[in-house]
Amino acid sequence: KDIRIKRVPTGLAWQLADELEKRIPLKDVYFARRKDKTVEKWAVRDILDDEGKMNTDFKDVVLSFAPSSALKALAQDALGVKDDDLLLFTDIEVDRKWLPVESGWAPWALSEQFARPGAWQGTWPEVIKYHIVHWEFHTLARTYARKDVEYTYGLYEFFGRPQAGDNDSELACMVAAVRWKGFKVNIEKIKKLRAEAIISSKKVATDPKKVRDYVFSLMTKEEILSTYKESYSKHGSTDKATLEAIEKNLMVDCEDCEGEGHFPGKGENGENVKCDACKGKGEKRHPAADRAKEVIEARAATKEVEMYDKIIQAGRLHAGFKVIGALSGRMSGDSGLNPQAIKKTTVVRECFELAPDGYILCGGDFESFEIMIAIANYNDEGLYKEVTEVHPCPVCKTTGKIDKFNKKKGITEYGVKCDECEGTGQMKKKIHGLFAEALFPDEDYESILLTKGSVDDLYGKGKTGVFSQLFGGDDNTLVRKVRISKEDAQEASERWKRKYPGIKKAQQKIFNAFQSMRQPNGPGSRVYWHTPDEKIETMLGFPRYFTLENAICKALFDLAEKPPKEWEKVKIRVSRNKDKEQWAAGAVRSALFGAAFGVQGCNTRAATNHVIQGTGAGITKTVQRRIWDLQPAGITPFRVMPMNIHDEIHAPCLPEMVEIVAETVNTAVEEFKAVVPLLSLPWGSNLRTWADK
Repeated sequence: KDIRIKRVPTGLAWQLADELEKRIPLKDVYFARRKDKTVEKWAVRDILDDEGKMNTDFKDVVLSFAPSSALKALAQDALGVKDDDLLLFTDIEVDRKWLPVESGWAPWALSEQFARPGAWQGTWPEVIKYHIVHWEFHTLARTYARKDVEYTYGLYEFFGRPQAGDNDSELACMVAAVRWKGFKVNIEKIKKLRAEAIISSKKVATDPKKVRDYVFSLMTKEEILSTYKESYSKHGSTDKATLEAIEKNLMVDCEDCEGEGHFPGKGENGENVKCDACKGKGEKRHPAADRAKEVIEARAATKEVEMYDKIIQAGRLHAGFKVIGALSGRMSGDSGLNPQAIKKTTVVRECFELAPDGYILCGGDFESFEIMIAIANYNDEGLYKEVTEVHPCPVCKTTGKIDKFNKKKGITEYGVKCDECEGTGQMKKKIHGLFAEALFPDEDYESILLTKGSVDDLYGKGKTGVFSQLFGGDDNTLVRKVRISKEDAQEASERWKRKYPGIKKAQQKIFNAFQSMRQPNGPGSRVYWHTPDEKIETMLGFPRYFTLENAICKALFDLAEKPPKEWEKVKIRVSRNKDKEQWAAGAVRSALFGAAFGVQGCNTRAATNHVIQGTGAGITKTVQRRIWDLQPAGITPFRVMPMNIHDEIHAPCLPEMVEIVAETVNTAVEEFKAVVPLLSLPWGSNLRTWADK
């Protein structure tokens, strides 16, 4: 991400950028996608004040990366290939008028007949002859092609001749093959969903100007600034992050109780009476929050329509993935249609039958995947005992059945299987409820569980809170996500770590490894440098490196500790914070320390996240790979067609492969229990649709 040194006094902003350019040597590969590679890497950028006008007193100094993993960029970086020796594709490509019309979500020529008249017009069958002639007779093009092979061999040598057959390489082949084949979809149902999504997309206007009028017109300037100040500085951004911040966080004092949450002395015996209008909270959702939600939903519906159009055009789901889509190793969507973004609702997923005619759909979803990995990583005996012991179910009172209102049918259904205990009458505690106990010490697990799905859902808040902690969040994250005070967040965090010391130990280990700057005497005191670790590994040994981040962080620290003496000659008094005035040089030091602590915080959160998500990625990929190993090499019918969506694995397969696939999956999961003891992947065979996993 960008590294931003905020609110640097204008009189020293360009000097700071020049000093950083000299002090921090950065490889060209980190900026290979920049259009103008001659401009300096550190840029001075204007700041807009609260009125949307340029702040003349301060600037931001920003480092924006534009890295490339293209073969030519890697050859330059790793093999030392010079610019003069490098041929670019733009130098030798086929005349652009012969570039084919093609779509990643519909990877065959006839799919384009819906877009233009004539079955082959502009597609590969029509233009391929020009490509054949070009690559056969264009001398420079043939040299370019030969260099590709040479660079690939060179990188193979550079990385020490890595052994073939790793999971990522095999899955890259699998993704390409299975994407071409495609998964079965009920197109008639998709068309109905598309029609509904069009209606939803038009409920409110979604273009930025109209959204600003619709949402911000209900808010005071102070409310806008308190919700998402950074976006407001961009003339009132209406991006998703801003609208979500408004929708989730913006509250207003309850008019009925005047923000008290209760009515003093109104009870029969003179006791306080809780305000029903705000459920005793003293505040309600701001009207702008509801409007922000409407805009978010309308924009999401617009995206749904685009996705449905692509699936209708293709007639199938051609699922494209980047096999290493994140630094944790997790896959991400690709090819113009992101399968991971398909809604999880039953009505949507019922449209995806997935298994082609003659195949049977098998699949499963890891149970509480990241939670189970976290529990294994914490290695806390008390926590392990809490989540494995069986208790009577308080929801159904051990009967296994409850009365439940069916919103769809508008009736109460009696004797429905209890979801909490799955009809057994017995249940195990979940970490979400346990964290809620730390958040709300006056409640016990049973009372918290009974609020599930209600307006004041304490269990849901526990779930939100514990996930924020799993992925490197701090007390401020709890304040923002759960909407509790800073003091309550700190106390909850302490209760949580006291009860389960293994959690504190695991988190402290990462803190010690990546907290490069420390203030033993508290905020405002001197900062000391502590050399951080270069990398962190998942529980399976997959590393993530912080070499670049650490180097930048150290350079920022060094410059803050000992800035050039000539900066002190700039005798200007500035106020970066309203309650503190500094000389310009001191303000630059503060800005540098702020940026360095920001980088350090990102490193710590990323390291915490990597242990959990990276381990999950490794497990999921291995199971998927084991299934793919059942597919014979060469030109044969598909026996298995695995696909990974987050923590789910789906595998349409031939009827004779159903039991073999199930056994393969179970064996792989059992092997990983040595690392994650509570790992579970309920596997289903003969599934009707994606919704039945």
